[in-house]
Amino acid sequence: MFKFYTIIESVELLRQKGINIKSGDDVYYNDVYKGMCMLQKYHSHLHWIDYQYRSPRISESGIEWLEKVYFNSNDSFKKNDIVFFEKKIEDMILFCKENHIHYKLRNLFYKDVTIKTFAYIVHRKKRDIQKILSDLPPELRNKYYYYNSQKYIEKDAANKICKLYFQKRYIEYLEKNYCRLKKLVGEYDEKSRIKK
Repeated sequence: MFKFYTIIESVELLRQKGINIKSGDDVYYNDVYKGMCMLQKYHSHLHWIDYQYRSPRISESGIEWLEKVYFNSNDSFKKNDIVFFEKKIEDMILFCKENHIHYKLRNLFYKDVTIKTFAYIVHRKKRDIQKILSDLPPELRNKYYYYNSQKYIEKDAANKICKLYFQKRYIEYLEKNYCRLKKLVGEYDEKSRIKK
């Protein structure tokens, strides 16, 4: 059973960890409430906030997100979000390997893609993608080729370009993989509990 905390309890937990808002001031009720609204807006599929009580409650994972993403002033919000979910996924992959749980992650781009397909996946116009390709860093600049009169981007480059330039779409992809792994780990924990 996952533990959920009231906003007041969340404030206390964050203060105990020495977390401040970006200005350096202490965390207060309103700061946590605004953070919960952001969490709900960007990650509504995760169900880390429970609204069945008079005031909303937040899970331990939600508090961890507030700490490492919302209140983290070391980098931009989206970059913090990417680092947070990449670490979560990395930890769950390690857990799966240690417990011999078969898992399969889906790549955002599992094969080389045309510019048109890439544009469709990242929800942009084809001409916007072509402009980005012309301004890529040197290590990604030549990661494309022509086949049947169409320009293709190599799959590894497509994933890196998405992470660099289309972070919202990349975060959605990370969240989906996180949910898949979480379900596997949860099923494993449930079976272990039954065996005991």
